[in-house]
Amino acid sequence: MIPAWTVNAWPSALWQPGRDAPLHFVHLGTHVSTRLNKDWPSMGQTVWGGRAGDSAAGISWDWIEVSEGIIAIADPMMMITNLRLLGREGEVLTAHEVAPHLNGLVHRLPWQAEVSRALEQTQHTLPRPAVPFAGITSKSLSAGAGGWLT
Repeated sequence: MIPAWTVNAWPSALWQPGRDAPLHFVHLGTHVSTRLNKDWPSMGQTVWGGRAGDSAAGISWDWIEVSEGIIAIADPMMMITNLRLLGREGEVLTAHEVAPHLNGLVHRLPWQAEVSRALEQTQHTLPRPAVPFAGITSKSLSAGAGGWLT
């Protein structure tokens, strides 16, 4: 997967909402962070990309599973993107002016389904924790240890 934080290092892509063609993004990857404690929520990052005119454009953000099956943007003000949005007069918009546009873009993406799919795949591929002495029985001990239990 493309690391989420690298999207900011891509060459800038200019986009003027309402004037330029609408942006269409596709899922590039989702990372599920390792849970250090089973009581902590699942979390990670997701990356989406598309075109803004002739330039590659990307957006990524952190997500968190706030309850089983309920996935939310961890911080709607902390989207990582190489997009530079322009206002009506061609001026570069501030972070506060850009936030509603980026959140609207993300709202239209099927990102929660992609995160759910990544969570499901992660849960199916995690190794089962080893259970100490799970395969040991009194029969195997008596047979393999020179009969010390008998």
